[in-house]
Amino acid sequence: MPSKEEILKGIEDSNRATWAKSEVRHMVNGISTKYKAPLIFKKGDVVKTKIGLNNKVRPAVIIKVLNGLVITIPLSTTENEINLLGDMFHSRFFENSYFSKGLVCITIEEARENFLGVYDNMKAVNLAIKEMKSLISKL
Repeated sequence: MPSKEEILKGIEDSNRATWAKSEVRHMVNGISTKYKAPLIFKKGDVVKTKIGLNNKVRPAVIIKVLNGLVITIPLSTTENEINLLGDMFHSRFFENSYFSKGLVCITIEEARENFLGVYDNMKAVNLAIKEMKSLISKL
């Protein structure tokens, strides 16, 4: 999908004086609303990941970037024992979401292609990391 800038450049570069209503609608609906991925990822950025045997797509919060890999905690809307529950984990952009009790690793390239935005509640991200460390230490 083209960006707004690409659509505008295409219109400016054309020699057409008028556009049909359907053509304009098609161009506007084709504009990508995807956020531009940052050059450097950091804790709190949100990317799209695939998890489980059925490759279910989930947003995931980046908790660490190491040697070309991005470590994330997926978000889920399911309120159950496999997720970290509580009001302290909520975000205004990812309403009714809970941090999963699992980790997903993806490459930086995958993160760049699937960037969604930023998790606005850093206190919740830090608390989720602390909870994950506590769970892992019990292994």
